[in-house]
Amino acid sequence: MILLNRPAILGLTLFVAVCIGAIMQAAVGDREAQVAPDASTPAVTEPASAAAQLSDAAPASPEELAVTDVELTASAPQPIAPASPDTARLAATPQAPSAEATEAAREMASSLIAAAFDSLGGAADALAAPSDSIDMYRTQPPAGTQCAVLLTADPAPVAMASLTLDAPCHANTRVTFEHEGLSITEMTDDSGSLTLTFPALTTRATFNAALEDGTEVSAEVYVSTMSSYHRTVVQWRDDAMIELHAFEFGADYWADGHVWAETPGSRLAAAQGTSGLLTTLGRADIPAPRLAQVYTFPMEHAAQTGSVALSVEAAVTPANCGTEVSAQTLEYRPDAPLRVKTAALFMPECDAVGDFLVLKNLVEDLTIAAQ
Repeated sequence: MILLNRPAILGLTLFVAVCIGAIMQAAVGDREAQVAPDASTPAVTEPASAAAQLSDAAPASPEELAVTDVELTASAPQPIAPASPDTARLAATPQAPSAEATEAAREMASSLIAAAFDSLGGAADALAAPSDSIDMYRTQPPAGTQCAVLLTADPAPVAMASLTLDAPCHANTRVTFEHEGLSITEMTDDSGSLTLTFPALTTRATFNAALEDGTEVSAEVYVSTMSSYHRTVVQWRDDAMIELHAFEFGADYWADGHVWAETPGSRLAAAQGTSGLLTTLGRADIPAPRLAQVYTFPMEHAAQTGSVALSVEAAVTPANCGTEVSAQTLEYRPDAPLRVKTAALFMPECDAVGDFLVLKNLVEDLTIAAQ
Protein backbone atom coordinates (compact mmCIF):
# COMPACT_ATOMS: atom_id res chain seq x y z
CA MET A 1 0.00 0.00 0.00
CA ILE A 2 1.25 3.51 -0.87
CA LEU A 3 0.62 6.25 1.65
CA LEU A 4 0.45 9.87 0.39
CA ASN A 5 1.63 12.70 2.53
CA ARG A 6 -0.77 15.51 3.24
CA PRO A 7 0.68 18.11 0.79
CA ALA A 8 0.41 15.64 -2.12
CA ILE A 9 -3.23 14.88 -1.32
CA LEU A 10 -4.12 18.58 -0.97
CA GLY A 11 -2.36 19.46 -4.22
CA LEU A 12 -4.13 16.70 -6.16
CA THR A 13 -7.49 17.65 -4.64
CA LEU A 14 -7.02 21.32 -5.67
CA PHE A 15 -6.00 20.31 -9.19
CA VAL A 16 -9.05 18.07 -9.65
CA ALA A 17 -11.31 20.82 -8.25
CA VAL A 18 -9.97 23.33 -10.80
CA CYS A 19 -10.57 20.87 -13.64
CA ILE A 20 -14.10 20.17 -12.46
CA GLY A 21 -14.72 23.92 -12.25
CA ALA A 22 -13.64 24.25 -15.85
CA ILE A 23 -16.16 21.60 -16.87
CA MET A 24 -18.93 23.24 -14.88
CA GLN A 25 -18.11 26.62 -16.41
CA ALA A 26 -18.35 25.11 -19.89
CA ALA A 27 -21.66 23.51 -19.02
CA VAL A 28 -23.20 26.91 -18.26
CA GLY A 29 -23.85 27.27 -21.95
CA ASP A 30 -26.55 24.63 -21.69
CA ARG A 31 -28.65 26.77 -19.40
CA GLU A 32 -30.79 29.73 -20.39
CA ALA A 33 -30.63 32.85 -18.28
CA GLN A 34 -33.82 34.79 -17.97
CA VAL A 35 -34.01 38.49 -17.15
CA ALA A 36 -37.22 40.30 -16.21
CA PRO A 37 -36.57 43.98 -16.96
CA ASP A 38 -38.44 46.66 -15.10
CA ALA A 39 -38.86 50.22 -16.14
CA SER A 40 -37.23 51.57 -12.98
CA THR A 41 -35.35 48.70 -11.24
CA PRO A 42 -33.65 45.71 -12.89
CA ALA A 43 -34.58 42.26 -11.46
CA VAL A 44 -32.93 38.82 -11.71
CA THR A 45 -34.99 35.59 -11.72
CA GLU A 46 -33.99 31.89 -11.23
CA PRO A 47 -34.46 29.97 -14.51
CA ALA A 48 -37.22 27.40 -14.35
CA SER A 49 -35.05 24.77 -16.09
CA ALA A 50 -32.40 24.91 -13.32
CA ALA A 51 -35.03 24.48 -10.62
CA ALA A 52 -36.37 21.42 -12.39
CA GLN A 53 -32.89 19.87 -12.43
CA LEU A 54 -32.56 20.15 -8.61
CA SER A 55 -35.89 18.49 -7.81
CA ASP A 56 -38.23 15.97 -9.32
CA ALA A 57 -41.22 18.02 -8.14
CA ALA A 58 -42.89 20.64 -10.32
CA PRO A 59 -40.86 23.88 -10.21
CA ALA A 60 -42.31 26.65 -8.12
CA SER A 61 -42.83 30.16 -9.43
CA PRO A 62 -39.53 32.03 -9.68
CA GLU A 63 -38.86 34.42 -6.84
CA GLU A 64 -37.75 37.85 -8.00
CA LEU A 65 -34.74 39.29 -6.22
CA ALA A 66 -34.66 43.01 -6.84
CA VAL A 67 -31.25 44.62 -7.09
CA THR A 68 -32.35 47.20 -4.52
CA ASP A 69 -32.98 44.42 -1.96
CA VAL A 70 -29.46 43.09 -2.38
CA GLU A 71 -27.96 46.51 -1.93
CA LEU A 72 -29.70 46.96 1.41
CA THR A 73 -27.50 44.22 2.96
CA ALA A 74 -24.34 46.27 2.50
CA SER A 75 -23.13 48.21 5.52
CA ALA A 76 -22.07 51.21 3.41
CA PRO A 77 -24.01 51.32 0.12
CA GLN A 78 -22.34 53.16 -2.73
CA PRO A 79 -24.33 55.17 -5.31
CA ILE A 80 -24.96 53.35 -8.57
CA ALA A 81 -24.79 55.18 -11.85
CA PRO A 82 -28.05 55.09 -13.82
CA ALA A 83 -28.14 52.55 -16.58
CA SER A 84 -30.53 52.08 -19.43
CA PRO A 85 -32.72 48.94 -19.52
CA ASP A 86 -30.83 47.69 -22.55
CA THR A 87 -27.48 48.09 -20.77
CA ALA A 88 -28.78 46.27 -17.67
CA ARG A 89 -30.16 43.44 -19.74
CA LEU A 90 -26.83 43.11 -21.59
CA ALA A 91 -24.84 43.02 -18.34
CA ALA A 92 -27.12 40.45 -16.69
CA THR A 93 -27.35 38.09 -19.64
CA PRO A 94 -24.44 35.56 -19.79
CA GLN A 95 -22.94 34.96 -23.18
CA ALA A 96 -23.27 31.25 -23.96
CA PRO A 97 -20.24 29.70 -25.68
CA SER A 98 -20.71 27.73 -28.83
CA ALA A 99 -21.28 23.97 -28.76
CA GLU A 100 -17.84 23.39 -30.25
CA ALA A 101 -16.14 25.45 -27.50
CA THR A 102 -18.05 23.63 -24.76
CA GLU A 103 -17.05 20.21 -26.06
CA ALA A 104 -13.43 21.29 -26.45
CA ALA A 105 -13.32 22.52 -22.82
CA ARG A 106 -14.75 19.25 -21.55
CA GLU A 107 -12.22 17.18 -23.49
CA MET A 108 -9.35 19.33 -22.25
CA ALA A 109 -10.43 19.01 -18.59
CA SER A 110 -10.83 15.24 -18.92
CA SER A 111 -7.38 14.95 -20.49
CA LEU A 112 -5.80 17.01 -17.68
CA ILE A 113 -7.41 14.89 -14.95
CA ALA A 114 -6.36 11.63 -16.65
CA ALA A 115 -2.79 12.92 -17.05
CA ALA A 116 -2.64 13.87 -13.36
CA PHE A 117 -3.75 10.42 -12.20
CA ASP A 118 -1.35 8.70 -14.63
CA SER A 119 1.56 10.70 -13.25
CA LEU A 120 0.70 9.58 -9.72
CA GLY A 121 0.81 5.89 -10.68
CA GLY A 122 -0.12 3.66 -7.73
CA ALA A 123 -0.76 6.70 -5.55
CA ALA A 124 -4.03 7.29 -7.38
CA ASP A 125 -5.21 3.83 -6.31
CA ALA A 126 -4.46 4.75 -2.71
CA LEU A 127 -6.85 7.70 -2.96
CA ALA A 128 -9.66 5.41 -4.07
CA ALA A 129 -8.93 2.79 -1.40
CA PRO A 130 -11.15 2.60 1.72
CA SER A 131 -9.96 4.83 4.52
CA ASP A 132 -9.86 1.98 7.07
CA SER A 133 -7.17 0.22 5.05
CA ILE A 134 -4.82 3.15 5.69
CA ASP A 135 -5.73 3.17 9.38
CA MET A 136 -5.03 -0.57 9.62
CA TYR A 137 -1.60 -0.04 8.06
CA ARG A 138 -0.76 2.77 10.43
CA THR A 139 -1.81 0.83 13.54
CA GLN A 140 0.41 -2.18 12.80
CA PRO A 141 3.56 -2.31 14.95
CA PRO A 142 6.81 -1.18 13.35
CA ALA A 143 8.81 -3.78 11.47
CA GLY A 144 10.77 -6.07 13.78
CA THR A 145 8.56 -5.62 16.87
CA GLN A 146 5.89 -8.24 16.09
CA CYS A 147 8.10 -10.95 17.64
CA ALA A 148 9.42 -8.94 20.59
CA VAL A 149 9.65 -10.93 23.85
CA LEU A 150 8.54 -9.22 27.07
CA LEU A 151 8.76 -10.38 30.70
CA THR A 152 6.94 -8.47 33.46
CA ALA A 153 7.04 -9.03 37.23
CA ASP A 154 4.54 -7.78 39.79
CA PRO A 155 4.46 -8.28 43.57
CA ALA A 156 2.11 -10.99 44.82
CA PRO A 157 0.97 -12.08 48.32
CA VAL A 158 3.26 -14.14 50.59
CA ALA A 159 6.45 -12.53 49.23
CA MET A 160 6.01 -13.85 45.73
CA ALA A 161 6.19 -12.42 42.22
CA SER A 162 3.62 -12.77 39.47
CA LEU A 163 5.53 -13.31 36.23
CA THR A 164 4.04 -12.87 32.75
CA LEU A 165 5.96 -13.80 29.63
CA ASP A 166 4.71 -12.60 26.23
CA ALA A 167 6.53 -14.20 23.27
CA PRO A 168 4.10 -14.13 20.31
CA CYS A 169 6.52 -15.88 17.93
CA HIS A 170 7.43 -18.62 20.42
CA ALA A 171 4.29 -20.70 20.84
CA ASN A 172 4.66 -24.02 22.70
CA THR A 173 8.30 -23.25 23.46
CA ARG A 174 10.41 -24.39 26.39
CA VAL A 175 11.41 -21.54 28.72
CA THR A 176 13.96 -21.61 31.54
CA PHE A 177 13.36 -19.25 34.47
CA GLU A 178 16.20 -18.40 36.88
CA HIS A 179 16.20 -16.46 40.14
CA GLU A 180 19.00 -16.41 42.72
CA GLY A 181 20.21 -19.87 41.67
CA LEU A 182 16.71 -21.37 41.50
CA SER A 183 16.14 -22.65 37.95
CA ILE A 184 13.00 -24.24 36.53
CA THR A 185 11.54 -24.92 33.07
CA GLU A 186 8.09 -24.11 31.74
CA MET A 187 6.28 -24.07 28.38
CA THR A 188 4.48 -21.24 26.59
CA ASP A 189 0.94 -21.77 25.34
CA ASP A 190 -0.40 -21.65 21.77
CA SER A 191 -0.17 -17.85 21.72
CA GLY A 192 3.35 -17.71 23.16
CA SER A 193 2.21 -16.54 26.61
CA LEU A 194 2.98 -17.84 30.08
CA THR A 195 1.99 -16.76 33.59
CA LEU A 196 3.25 -18.19 36.87
CA THR A 197 3.72 -17.28 40.52
CA PHE A 198 7.34 -17.47 41.65
CA PRO A 199 8.52 -17.37 45.30
CA ALA A 200 11.12 -14.65 45.75
CA LEU A 201 14.45 -15.25 47.49
CA THR A 202 15.51 -11.62 47.93
CA THR A 203 13.82 -8.28 48.54
CA ARG A 204 14.86 -6.76 45.21
CA ALA A 205 14.18 -9.77 43.06
CA THR A 206 15.39 -10.18 39.47
CA PHE A 207 13.93 -12.92 37.28
CA ASN A 208 15.45 -14.11 34.01
CA ALA A 209 13.74 -16.06 31.22
CA ALA A 210 15.64 -17.84 28.43
CA LEU A 211 14.01 -19.30 25.30
CA GLU A 212 15.31 -22.19 23.22
CA ASP A 213 16.64 -19.92 20.47
CA GLY A 214 18.84 -18.04 22.94
CA THR A 215 16.52 -15.07 23.50
CA GLU A 216 16.78 -13.81 27.08
CA VAL A 217 14.68 -11.26 28.95
CA SER A 218 14.55 -10.16 32.58
CA ALA A 219 12.30 -8.31 35.00
CA GLU A 220 12.73 -6.91 38.48
CA VAL A 221 10.25 -6.41 41.31
CA TYR A 222 10.52 -5.13 44.88
CA VAL A 223 9.15 -7.64 47.43
CA SER A 224 8.36 -5.60 50.53
CA THR A 225 7.21 -8.53 52.75
CA MET A 226 10.29 -10.69 52.18
CA SER A 227 11.51 -10.40 55.77
CA SER A 228 8.30 -11.94 57.14
CA TYR A 229 8.93 -15.40 55.68
CA HIS A 230 11.48 -18.22 55.73
CA ARG A 231 11.93 -20.35 52.63
CA THR A 232 13.40 -23.77 51.91
CA VAL A 233 13.93 -24.87 48.32
CA VAL A 234 14.84 -28.22 46.77
CA GLN A 235 15.47 -28.44 43.02
CA TRP A 236 16.41 -31.25 40.65
CA ARG A 237 16.52 -32.25 37.00
CA ASP A 238 15.08 -34.95 34.79
CA ASP A 239 13.63 -38.02 36.55
CA ALA A 240 15.05 -37.59 40.06
CA MET A 241 11.52 -37.45 41.55
CA ILE A 242 12.48 -35.41 44.64
CA GLU A 243 9.88 -34.35 47.22
CA LEU A 244 10.00 -31.81 50.05
CA HIS A 245 7.96 -32.58 53.19
CA ALA A 246 7.17 -30.30 56.13
CA PHE A 247 5.74 -31.64 59.41
CA GLU A 248 4.34 -28.67 61.31
CA PHE A 249 4.09 -28.69 65.10
CA GLY A 250 4.56 -32.45 65.54
CA ALA A 251 2.35 -33.59 62.64
CA ASP A 252 2.85 -37.08 61.23
CA TYR A 253 2.47 -38.37 57.68
CA TRP A 254 -0.94 -37.67 56.11
CA ALA A 255 -2.16 -35.82 59.23
CA ASP A 256 -3.13 -32.17 59.55
CA GLY A 257 0.05 -30.15 59.46
CA HIS A 258 1.78 -32.47 56.98
CA VAL A 259 2.52 -30.08 54.09
CA TRP A 260 3.70 -31.60 50.83
CA ALA A 261 2.75 -31.77 47.13
CA GLU A 262 -0.61 -33.45 47.79
CA THR A 263 -1.61 -31.06 50.62
CA PRO A 264 0.32 -27.86 49.86
CA GLY A 265 -1.60 -25.46 52.10
CA SER A 266 -2.83 -22.07 50.95
CA ARG A 267 -1.46 -18.59 50.51
CA LEU A 268 -4.26 -17.25 52.70
CA ALA A 269 -3.22 -19.45 55.63
CA ALA A 270 0.41 -18.47 55.15
CA ALA A 271 -0.50 -14.77 55.07
CA GLN A 272 -2.52 -15.20 58.27
CA GLY A 273 0.34 -17.08 59.99
CA THR A 274 -1.58 -20.31 60.64
CA SER A 275 0.27 -22.65 58.27
CA GLY A 276 3.09 -23.00 55.79
CA LEU A 277 2.79 -23.26 52.02
CA LEU A 278 4.42 -25.57 49.46
CA THR A 279 4.84 -24.30 45.89
CA THR A 280 5.75 -26.69 43.05
CA LEU A 281 7.56 -25.12 40.11
CA GLY A 282 8.31 -26.43 36.62
CA ARG A 283 6.78 -28.93 34.20
CA ALA A 284 7.89 -32.55 34.16
CA ASP A 285 6.35 -33.35 30.73
CA ILE A 286 8.84 -31.36 28.64
CA PRO A 287 12.36 -32.33 27.47
CA ALA A 288 15.14 -31.98 30.07
CA PRO A 289 12.86 -30.63 32.80
CA ARG A 290 14.08 -28.60 35.75
CA LEU A 291 11.77 -28.84 38.75
CA ALA A 292 11.61 -27.41 42.26
CA GLN A 293 9.51 -27.30 45.40
CA VAL A 294 9.54 -24.33 47.78
CA TYR A 295 8.30 -24.40 51.38
CA THR A 296 7.32 -21.01 52.84
CA PHE A 297 6.56 -20.37 56.50
CA PRO A 298 5.42 -17.07 58.10
CA MET A 299 8.09 -16.80 60.79
CA GLU A 300 7.37 -13.17 61.69
CA HIS A 301 3.64 -13.59 62.30
CA ALA A 302 3.23 -17.25 63.28
CA ALA A 303 0.05 -18.04 65.19
CA GLN A 304 1.69 -20.57 67.55
CA THR A 305 4.98 -21.67 69.03
CA GLY A 306 6.68 -24.93 68.08
CA SER A 307 8.83 -26.40 65.34
CA VAL A 308 8.61 -27.58 61.76
CA ALA A 309 10.54 -30.70 60.76
CA LEU A 310 11.73 -30.72 57.15
CA SER A 311 12.87 -33.66 55.05
CA VAL A 312 13.83 -34.34 51.43
CA GLU A 313 12.70 -37.61 49.92
CA ALA A 314 13.43 -39.30 46.60
CA ALA A 315 11.11 -41.88 45.09
CA VAL A 316 12.63 -44.96 43.47
CA THR A 317 11.14 -45.25 39.97
CA PRO A 318 11.86 -47.37 36.86
CA ALA A 319 13.42 -44.26 35.33
CA ASN A 320 15.95 -43.55 38.13
CA CYS A 321 16.53 -46.91 39.83
CA GLY A 322 20.19 -47.96 39.92
CA THR A 323 21.37 -44.49 38.86
CA GLU A 324 22.88 -41.44 40.52
CA VAL A 325 20.70 -38.37 40.82
CA SER A 326 21.51 -34.97 42.24
CA ALA A 327 19.52 -32.45 44.21
CA GLN A 328 20.22 -28.94 45.40
CA THR A 329 18.72 -27.04 48.32
CA LEU A 330 18.51 -23.30 48.97
CA GLU A 331 17.55 -21.88 52.37
CA TYR A 332 16.46 -18.27 52.80
CA ARG A 333 16.51 -16.58 56.20
CA PRO A 334 16.04 -12.79 56.54
CA ASP A 335 19.05 -12.44 58.83
CA ALA A 336 21.50 -14.62 56.89
CA PRO A 337 22.89 -15.10 53.38
CA LEU A 338 21.20 -17.59 51.09
CA ARG A 339 22.53 -21.07 51.91
CA VAL A 340 23.06 -23.51 49.04
CA LYS A 341 23.75 -27.25 49.33
CA THR A 342 24.18 -29.92 46.64
CA ALA A 343 23.75 -33.64 47.26
CA ALA A 344 24.37 -36.70 45.08
CA LEU A 345 21.95 -39.58 45.64
CA PHE A 346 22.68 -43.17 44.66
CA MET A 347 19.32 -44.74 44.01
CA PRO A 348 18.65 -48.38 44.94
CA GLU A 349 18.37 -51.08 42.29
CA CYS A 350 15.17 -51.53 40.37
CA ASP A 351 13.83 -54.22 42.74
CA ALA A 352 13.22 -51.33 45.17
CA VAL A 353 10.88 -49.44 42.81
CA GLY A 354 8.16 -47.81 44.90
CA ASP A 355 10.40 -47.18 47.92
CA PHE A 356 11.70 -43.79 49.11
CA LEU A 357 15.03 -42.42 50.24
CA VAL A 358 14.57 -40.02 53.16
CA LEU A 359 17.24 -37.33 53.61
CA LYS A 360 16.39 -35.63 56.88
CA ASN A 361 19.66 -33.76 57.36
CA LEU A 362 19.83 -32.09 53.96
CA VAL A 363 17.78 -29.10 55.19
CA GLU A 364 17.43 -27.56 58.62
CA ASP A 365 14.30 -27.72 60.74
CA LEU A 366 12.55 -24.52 61.77
CA THR A 367 12.00 -23.30 65.31
CA ILE A 368 8.86 -21.19 65.55
CA ALA A 369 8.06 -18.50 68.10
CA ALA A 370 4.51 -17.20 68.16
CA GLN A 371 4.22 -13.48 67.40
